[in-house]
Amino acid sequence: MLFRSHLVKATYYVSNDQHSAALNEIRPKYYDPKRPPAASKAMVKNVGSSKAGVGIDMIGVVIEK
Repeated sequence: MLFRSHLVKATYYVSNDQHSAALNEIRPKYYDPKRPPAASKAMVKNVGSSKAGVGIDMIGVVIEK
């Protein structure tokens, strides 16, 4: 997955503790464990759809050779 190697910063917005725990469980599947992004998480009431309860903002950098 090309995206994994370019992610440098992620901000996660979660609506409750249940959504936060679910995010913690799946998040490592989407970044390179040898080079994890800087990350922040904030609790925000009613963020995302009622089922998802999560909003994500990511910054990636592509270095062309």
